[in-house]
Amino acid sequence: LNAHGEYLMAECVKASLRYNPECKTIPAEAWRSVVDVEVGKPIKFTGVAAEIITDKAAPLSFLVDGKKPSEHEGSWTFSRMEQKPGGKWPLVAGFVPQKLLREETWTLTIKPTIDKQYSFRLKNSVEQEGRGTSDKSFTSKSGMVKFEKSQWNVDFALFLAGVTPVPEEVVATFRSVFNGMDSMHQNVAENTKLRKLLIVSGLPNKEHTIEFKGEIGTGVQLLIHSPPTPPAK
Repeated sequence: LNAHGEYLMAECVKASLRYNPECKTIPAEAWRSVVDVEVGKPIKFTGVAAEIITDKAAPLSFLVDGKKPSEHEGSWTFSRMEQKPGGKWPLVAGFVPQKLLREETWTLTIKPTIDKQYSFRLKNSVEQEGRGTSDKSFTSKSGMVKFEKSQWNVDFALFLAGVTPVPEEVVATFRSVFNGMDSMHQNVAENTKLRKLLIVSGLPNKEHTIEFKGEIGTGVQLLIHSPPTPPAK
């Protein structure tokens, strides 16, 4: 959607919303809880993510279940794929990390084949990660990236961008992104308002322990995200 399309969509949604005075609480409010942080006192919690709430730039580091947040696989994800030529719709979408990552940029070079499929080669910041075709499942040499046949959108993505026919070569990039922090290096002192900074995410929805190392100060809190466990299929 462009800006006007976003406005139109919002107006359509608003037309269906009604205020219910009998609804005193929102169910999702029960999925979050706030706990005070104290020096030398680990916090046990059940949930999938934790944020620190503070207005201070305290030199602080974190351990979750005895490991750095970056050592938890769920705290890593891939950014949206960008390609040239092409628009905003990604050529491949829906793939997730298969193991622990590091912050880097991945390059995917795609070429159409005679049978209307696509051949490709994948490279990370250091080395070639392998070659494959869009009609088969692909796992990179490092095991970090896996593409399924159903995740390819080349024709549709380029059609939306007005790129027809498919060029002889399309180059796409995406990044490994860490959704958390091992230490609080952000300078929050410049902002006098409370800020929420993500420590760890993507944890299994069970009990965990988070430890704080360094200077905490007063008024620091931990925001815990504890969504309900989905019913078994």
